[in-house]
Amino acid sequence: MNSPVSRDVILDLLPAYLAGDVSSDSRALIENYMQQDPEFAALVKRESKSTLTPAAPPAMRRDVEMDALRKTKRLLRRRAWYVGLAIFFSLTTISYQYGPEGFKWTFADAPAASVLCALVALAFWGIYFRSRQRMKTIGV
Repeated sequence: MNSPVSRDVILDLLPAYLAGDVSSDSRALIENYMQQDPEFAALVKRESKSTLTPAAPPAMRRDVEMDALRKTKRLLRRRAWYVGLAIFFSLTTISYQYGPEGFKWTFADAPAASVLCALVALAFWGIYFRSRQRMKTIGV
């Protein structure tokens, strides 16, 4: 059963038709409609003359691209250092020594050093998570 196509449907397809992005069936449908409606055909003819070609995206200079790549590499390197130092100071806080007396926990023998290591570890974890969040927001 062949039902008539409304003008609104044809108008919806018109931008894709003018851009050349429609299937052969849609193209035939629009061209058939234009044969039946001379006023619409005049509109399409007018629109096809006034349709602007899409502007090409501006070309980025090579030095801008290389600068962005360098900054991204630097951010990734720093983030790796932050997590490495955070892990190191975290493990130093809970480290132990083995000697003639047996195992000795660092925080039992030097609580001030352990607290200092824990604070430094906490600072590096904070810096790491902040840089990780920053990289997520900029899409890296």
